[in-house]
Amino acid sequence: MTAKAASSKVPLTTPNLELAKATLARLEPLLAKGYVTAQEVDAARTVVRDATVSLDQARSLSGGTAAFVGTLDTRRAQVDAARAAVALAERNLRHTSIFAPRAGVLAGMTMVAGDFVVTATPLFTLIDDSQWRVSALFRETELPQIAVGDAVRVFLLAAPQTEIRGRVTAIGWGVQTADELNLLGLPLVASKLDWVRAARRFPVEIELEDPPPGLARLGASASVRIIGRE
Repeated sequence: MTAKAASSKVPLTTPNLELAKATLARLEPLLAKGYVTAQEVDAARTVVRDATVSLDQARSLSGGTAAFVGTLDTRRAQVDAARAAVALAERNLRHTSIFAPRAGVLAGMTMVAGDFVVTATPLFTLIDDSQWRVSALFRETELPQIAVGDAVRVFLLAAPQTEIRGRVTAIGWGVQTADELNLLGLPLVASKLDWVRAARRFPVEIELEDPPPGLARLGASASVRIIGRE
């Protein structure tokens, strides 16, 4: 039963009670005069009691239905709030799953399960092992003999007998010394050895071609030999 239907019974039972009370009020004075019987008066009193009970029940049902509807609306609001909380938790869970843009090797990771992390705080280093490059320093007097695209033979200090092919990809156009720190963004290479003025060294970038798996490491030492155009 809806709250509206329960409320509509209250005005229907109220006139019945008023009519029953009016009938009883007319019959009670007639009983003393003998115009009506005691049974008729008792019947009128019973009708009054029944009408009173019906009105009380209608009022109780109306109030209970309204309270139930209000409670139901509250429960629906709680369900909606719970669904929103679940959706927010699922979104946060998706944000905790981090996928690297490429394959690589983890380095410097000391975390264990259950550790808390802070936003924008580095946790580890991901080394891209899909492509390896070597930065070799050559004297400025040797640069005219080097060109982009030249073939290179690279020997890592960890495996000096293993030859790795490479290719020159870039030649540095500028370096700086401790006396020229205003030239930001340029590699720092010492230009003096004690009192001897040494030729400047410039970086030559070399890309390795199919290095042996597990051999190349970030920061490892290597020697290079420029072969030239093949």
